[in-house]
Order: sequence, then C-alpha cells, then structure tokens
Amino acid sequence: MINKSTFSIPLGLLILLVLSQLTGCSTPRPPHTVNKSGLKAAELHSEVVTIARDMLGQPYHYGGESPREGFDCSGLVYYTYLRAGLRLPRTSFGQFKTTRPIALRHLHPGDLVFFRFRRDKISHVGIYIGHHRFI
Repeated sequence: MINKSTFSIPLGLLILLVLSQLTGCSTPRPPHTVNKSGLKAAELHSEVVTIARDMLGQPYHYGGESPREGFDCSGLVYYTYLRAGLRLPRTSFGQFKTTRPIALRHLHPGDLVFFRFRRDKISHVGIYIGHHRFI
C-alpha cells in the first residue's frame, strides 16, 4: 500500500541515493508544447502532481494501472499522465525511451525520475513532486 504521507529522505541520503542509483531524469514534454487537453507544460506538470497525490493510498499491484486494481510504478505514471491528457508508454523502460533527458538541476515537479538497480535495465520510475521528494 502506498503511504498517505509523502515520502521524504534527508538531503544527504537523497544525494547519495541519487548518485548511486538514479539513471536519469526526464521530462515528457518539450518546454513550450500544449498537450491534447490544452494545458501548457507548467499546467500539465501541476495537474500531474495533483493527480498522483490523489492516488496515494491506492494498493500496489504489479502490472496495475488504475485505482480500481492498484498500481505499479510505471502504471501510476501511465495513469497519471493519461488523466492529465498526455499518453506515455505503459512500461518504465518505454517511458524512459520516450521522454527527453534533463539535468538533475533542471528537475521540476511533474518530471519523471528513473532508477536502475541492475546494470542492464530500468527498475523503477517516479514522479518528482519537488523538495527532493517523488511519488
């Protein structure tokens, strides 16, 4: 089950975790595009964070992509962005390949963070919500 309180890590630990495990950060949009729902990039990202926060408390379910069945990490990203009007691939690897990499210092709420726990594949994706936290 996803904890209703937002996950938080002390800054030093976060930096160590990011440096050792973070594969990359990416953004699912060029900076000035408008998506199918008519939202500009900043509005889209705000909507994504709101939708993702609303899903806190939903059960974990491998392969899940809806509040009814639960979510895995890429299913939550898929569902959240789809609700905001932007279609992304369903898997974390597909999301990684489709999005545009950005530098960690340019990370904004609504951007995606990817993790690789094994050398050969993307293992996890999250939605950055600001202040060194992600869902």
